[in-house]
Amino acid sequence: MKKFKYSLEKVLDFKTDEERVRIEKFAKLRIKVEEEKERLIELNNLLQNNYTELNKNDNIDGTTFKNSYSYIYVLQEKINHQEKAIQNYKNKLEASRVELISAQKERKTLEILKEKAHLEYKTEMDKEEQKINDELGLYAFLRNSNNSIREV
Repeated sequence: MKKFKYSLEKVLDFKTDEERVRIEKFAKLRIKVEEEKERLIELNNLLQNNYTELNKNDNIDGTTFKNSYSYIYVLQEKINHQEKAIQNYKNKLEASRVELISAQKERKTLEILKEKAHLEYKTEMDKEEQKINDELGLYAFLRNSNNSIREV
């Protein structure tokens, strides 16, 4: 009996590797989005702390006041930039998710085709085995019937 060999096995292996790469890319992007969100939280905390510190001090000279507002302005710019960076990474993450889903579908499709081919192979092998068994049974019957006729 010949061994089952799937004709698209190399393609399936390639698709499995491709899916693995896309999973890694997706995971790295998720981590990057979380890191960028943490950075945004840090910037917002700095901004809030500076507002609180500025409001706490009633007797601030003009230079300190100007420097504080300049720093607050810079922080607001960084926050805006950080929000844009987060949105950019989220867009990349969504594109990566679509690629990952596509790769998973392709791999699963090939696996289903492999399962069907294997089932077809098993059915064919079962038919061949049944045919051989039937022939062996027929030969045994003929041999026994020849022996019975000779004895009579």
